[in-house]
Amino acid sequence: PPPFSSADFLTQAWLLPLHLLLALLALPALLGGLYLGVLTLLSRRPRTPEPARTQPLFDVIVPAHDEAAEIAATVTSLRALDWPARRYRVIVVADNCGDDTAALARAVGAEVLERRDPTHLGKGYALQYAMQASLARATDAGRRR
Repeated sequence: PPPFSSADFLTQAWLLPLHLLLALLALPALLGGLYLGVLTLLSRRPRTPEPARTQPLFDVIVPAHDEAAEIAATVTSLRALDWPARRYRVIVVADNCGDDTAALARAVGAEVLERRDPTHLGKGYALQYAMQASLARATDAGRRR
């Protein structure tokens, strides 16, 4: 029999299924490479952050003990913050006060918590009292802001 030439080798009928099998095996690698290429191109686009839909709510807590001389100015200053007034509260804790601190704070728009506990004195106790009251109001399911 005559020797096979390279042209005869490529025309053999059994090579077509082999080529199809190799193409099918290469297809996942090709598609994976294309996918990674597209992801790379898309990741280069600068992303602009989404604007906040709402501004956060917060409480400004002012512990005060016999501060009648200063409380109105303090609350007025806090009510003038560059922030929507409906998005924050000024809470004054009138802590064991013997003067008009609570009434004066209410008069200028603060929410007032009056605390009377002569055994636990000081700013730490007043802040703890206010934070517990603030969280209790914030988690009340019936209250809408």
